[in-house]
Amino acid sequence: NKRYRYLIETGATGLSCAFDLPTQIGYDSDHPMAEGEIGKVGVAIGKANQVQFAVSKAESQARRSTIKFPVEQGTIPHEIIGKFGSASVWMKPAAPGTGVIAGAGVRLILEAAGIKNILAKSLGSNNACNLAYATIEALKLLKNKDAVLSKRGKAVAEKAPLKAEEAAPAAAEAGAA
Repeated sequence: NKRYRYLIETGATGLSCAFDLPTQIGYDSDHPMAEGEIGKVGVAIGKANQVQFAVSKAESQARRSTIKFPVEQGTIPHEIIGKFGSASVWMKPAAPGTGVIAGAGVRLILEAAGIKNILAKSLGSNNACNLAYATIEALKLLKNKDAVLSKRGKAVAEKAPLKAEEAAPAAAEAGAA
């Protein structure tokens, strides 16, 4: 992405460059510097005798297992439950200004993905690894409205919600019939 190329050109090296995500250094999710980073996240575990090798292995595996999911106005498009092993994570979209209300592991993943407003609750097991993978499973299941309508073969304009003034006569016609 643009931010990564910029850091390389200015001479940034090492892990500081790899972990310098725009959303983690204070840019909003709609900022041009964060383009391409919102709605992407990966999780992995690395094992090695030395910490730096374990982190390196986990980072490379997480980059390979990165998933992309829809984000609408800084939150998820709909309510979802993700399950992995005996852990479950329930997530619900939140109004702007709510913030990320979630447990520690789930919060880290959601903030790294650029989500600004969400409600999340961990259910079942409190194993950190299983909760992290349950969060990823939930994010994989997210779909936006346009994708669902196109899969059903309908245009977006066909399913537009009724306006308040159109809804009243339609309800009166249904009651008269």
